[in-house]
Amino acid sequence: MKQPYIVLMPNTTADAPVYASKGEMLLAQLREQKLDPRDTIYIGDTGHDETAAAQAGLAFIAAG
Repeated sequence: MKQPYIVLMPNTTADAPVYASKGEMLLAQLREQKLDPRDTIYIGDTGHDETAAAQAGLAFIAAG
């Protein structure tokens, strides 16, 4: 059984990279942390989060 992954999302500060979408930001985080989207779950609380998860190929859990 694989270990669960926790993806830490970066702060959106003035010096942070600009992404075309939240899905692109998730893909960048997956690449940076060398995570397989098939083994990663995104937890969010908005429809935008669900859309971003789908764009990145992630399973999604709605919180809230």
